[in-house]
This record gives sequence, structure tokens and C-alpha cells, in this order.
Amino acid sequence: MIILVTTIALSLGLVTPVYAGTEIVTREVSGYGETEKLAVIDALIEGISQVLGISMSAKDELRSEFTEVIKEEGGQSESSLLATTELKQEISTQSKGYVKTYEILSVVFLPDDGHFKAVLSVQIPKYVAADQGRSKMRTIAVLPFRDLSTGQLSTSTATTTGLESDESEIKLEKTGGVYEVPVELNDVLKIQMIIDSGASDVFITPDIALALWRSGTLTEDDALSGAYYQLADGSVEENARFRLKSVTIGNRTVTNVICSVSNSIQAPMLLGQSALSKLGQYTFDHERAVLVVGKSASTSKQKESSSLSLSRQLNQNLISELTQARKFRVLDREYLAELTGEQNVLKSDEVAMEETLRLGQNLGADYLVVGAITDYRIDQKSKEVLGLTTVQHEAALVFDYRVIALATREVMWSGTYNEFFNHRRLRKLVPKNSGDRQVSDAMIAHAAHGVASELLDVIFPIKVLSMNADNEVYLNQGGIRVKEGEIFEIFSPGQKVVDPDTGLAMRLDGARVATIEIISVRAKFSVGRLVDGDPDQIYQHAISRRAAAAVLEAIKTDSKPKKKKVEW
Repeated sequence: MIILVTTIALSLGLVTPVYAGTEIVTREVSGYGETEKLAVIDALIEGISQVLGISMSAKDELRSEFTEVIKEEGGQSESSLLATTELKQEISTQSKGYVKTYEILSVVFLPDDGHFKAVLSVQIPKYVAADQGRSKMRTIAVLPFRDLSTGQLSTSTATTTGLESDESEIKLEKTGGVYEVPVELNDVLKIQMIIDSGASDVFITPDIALALWRSGTLTEDDALSGAYYQLADGSVEENARFRLKSVTIGNRTVTNVICSVSNSIQAPMLLGQSALSKLGQYTFDHERAVLVVGKSASTSKQKESSSLSLSRQLNQNLISELTQARKFRVLDREYLAELTGEQNVLKSDEVAMEETLRLGQNLGADYLVVGAITDYRIDQKSKEVLGLTTVQHEAALVFDYRVIALATREVMWSGTYNEFFNHRRLRKLVPKNSGDRQVSDAMIAHAAHGVASELLDVIFPIKVLSMNADNEVYLNQGGIRVKEGEIFEIFSPGQKVVDPDTGLAMRLDGARVATIEIISVRAKFSVGRLVDGDPDQIYQHAISRRAAAAVLEAIKTDSKPKKKKVEW
């Protein structure tokens, strides 16, 4: 039996300081082979495998490369050959920095199976990613949205008949101080409607909806989810909604128009933006009491950015929103060329060997966010008031989006963003006299914030961290997900139930126990002051959600100063 005991400290490559992001892991490992050399090589590969988890093919490749560079010389034992200075650089190069040093503790011959056993103490550099506390977080990648929009005035789902390059005049009728226009709904029912550019949708009364139903042109297939609307008196009500097949105004017909049904038969019937925005360019000639639709009626501009830049801008805004939420590890899928160039530098001989450990650390995405932009437009309309001409903007953005689990291709969540921004609404987003570019930037930022908030509210609802003696409530989200002045409701713990159809567990929100107003926003948390509710009912980790429109209206009403009764 040959017993070789040695304490050879073999430095594989030049001794360099351990770089930030690298730690040295020491392991005692064993290897087996028909010769001393093969046993030591097997032990080296075993050490690399235990620390770095290399594949079988990588093991075979390293074994082949090590065997090639270790050659016997006359009269020199294999174990002493492994300690020669000339071999250090060769092994260092072939190991690609996977081994820093090792000691041969023993090499013994096993007569029972005719093999050598080598026991080594190996030191393996291991790359440690920054911020290891995030290692358990799910990964997500936002891919560029497909742009299916035309960049023109009418949406891709609507068609407009008539020659839009020619002017079309529609006679208006003045009733009760307002102008009405004759409209035909679904090619079967003619009615008079008030033109209201401030209304988001077309509004009809219940009797008109019933007439369309009886005609067979309005069916259950046309039904949409209900929506809340704020009326002229400030009150908020929920209305049923349908999709009209067509709305005809003069010689112009637009299709797929969203229509809301008022709750009162006495309510005015309004021709809102769901139809007006699809007409194209229009203006009023008050002297002749006509609605003029045509190219010369107003100046409309197509979107400034190309399809690529629009998609990229939306992509970047979504990435910023999800990154600052700090709930996912957000992966980059845009600057691949730049990343590949930097990786090529790491593969070269110009960097220290430990730096190569950064290679092969790419993360795969658990979820992908994908989508398609179906409508995008910005219109400019000239308006003359007291001899002064001002330019007003109107804009619209529509896109579908999905969150897909990469491993199973299952759609985890999907939604549609469909927003029209009239001049009054845009004034809340951009300063007066802003250009198309500023309007576009604000609209896309608004959309990204809304979509990211919806995704995160479903997957990671905002929760209460704590509350101090001044009734200030700390929430576990900040950054750009929460804004000062926003109103949030806080709920009791609720209960877990099982969906009878799917068998999946789900949590129901409990009763609303308090309302808070955000007064401070930090990078990782936000602070709200108690508006109403019982502070004793606010528990740590309680779910908090943005207040609904009805709650906001109630708070606004309660905050108005009360008139004091005059005593005579």
C-alpha cells in the first residue's frame, strides 16, 4: 500500500484579493481514480461540484482538460508533479477560476478495488449576488408591448363611413338652451341627443335601452361590466353598460360604442366621448347652428412617437413602477446587447479570474408581462373665446395586458386599460399650454401607474406595518406606488374560504374599520393620518386598499364647511 501524506498548499493562479461579491468556501472532499493524478482530479471536480453545482457535461469537460495538462515526467511522482510551479497557471486557466487553493491531505491505494483515493481540502470562490435578502422574491420581466394602433383618430375596433377628407354638416336643434343632434342607434332607433364632450360615454335612458332590447339589436352578448359615474351635481351612481353596434350622426357612422344606461327615465341623453372621439375632427358653427365634421374643422396630430418608441416608453414606465414597488426582482430584457458586451469582457484574459464567477448568474423569469396597444391618439382642437384662440388637447390610450407564468404558460392575470382624457382631465396631469410630447408622457405614466397598482393590489395588497400614538398609520408600500393625498381604506382581517368551482383557497376582505389620507411617502413605506374609524380596530398586517369613488365623495362632502344657523 502506498501512503502519501503531504500538506502541499497549491495556489491555482496568481494570488489576488477576494473581490466584492465573492466568498471562499472550504470543503474536504474525496476523489477516486486508477492513478494518483486521476484521483486528485476527481477530488478537485467534486469540490467544484459541491459548491457551484456544475452539470455532468461540465464535469467531463474539466476532467478532460485537467488530464490533458497534467503530464508525467520521468522519475517524478504524479502527486509531486501536481505541485510544480509550471503547472499552476495551466490548472488555473483550465479551472476558469473555480479553484483558489487546495491541500492534498492524503492519497492512498485501495487494493480491494485497485483504485487510488485522494482526500483534499479545497477552497472554491463562490459569487454572492448583491442584496441576498431578495433572493426568495419572485422574478418578473416586462416585454415590449405589441403596437397594433394606427396612431390616427379612430380606433382600430371602430369603422367610420363617409369621406373624412370632406366636410359634413349636421343641423343642430336648440332645446332648453342646449344643442341637440339627431342620432340613430343600431340602425333602428332615431333619437335626439345632447352633445357633451365632457361625458366619457354615450348615455341613454332605460326606456331607450328597452326599445333596443326589444328590437333584437341589444342582447346579453353586448353587456359590459357596470361603472361608477360622477354626475353634474357631484353625486356618484353606478350605471349598467352595453356596447352599441353602431351610432350614426348625419352621414357618419361609428361602431363598437360604449353606452351607459342612466338610472332615471328623466335623465338627459348625452352623446359623449365614446362616440365623439371616433367621429374624427369636429367643431361647432354656432352662427348657423350646425356641427361640422371634416378635415378643416380642427387640427389633429398623429402621435409624435413611432410604434417602437411608444411601446418602449410604456415598457420603461411599467419597469419603474414594478421596481420601486420592491415586491419582485425585475429582470432586464431590453439592453441585451450591452449586457452581452460586458460578459465578453469577463470572458477575456483582461480581468481577474475571480471576476469570471459573475458569468452564468442570469436569472430566469417566473412571470412575464406582455400586452398589445390597440389605440393611441392625441388631438388638438382650436377654441376661440373672446377673440382669443386657445389650443386644447384630447387623448386616448387603450391596451390589453397579461401576466403569464413562464413555466406553465398559464395566464395568471389579464386586463384592459381603456382611458379617454379630455382637456379638463389632462389639465390635472400636465401644465397649461403643454405640447403633445408632455401630454403623451403624462398619459403613459398614468397608465403604467394604474396597471402596476392593479397587478400589485391583486398579488401583493398594501398592508399596515404599524401605528403610532398620534394615529399615524405606516403602510408597507411607498415609492411611486403611493402618492401624497391619496385616500386608503383599512379592513379587518377577514376570512379564508374555498372557491366551490376551483377548490382554491381565497381570502375575503373583512369590514372597513378606518380611512386614512397619505401625508408622507418614502422609498419603502408611506404614512397616513387617520380620517375616520376606530384606531383600536387597526391591526398589524391589515389589508389597505385605495378608496372607491363613493367613499371619496363622502369624504369630500363631510369636509365641506357647515353653514351656521343664524339666530335672530
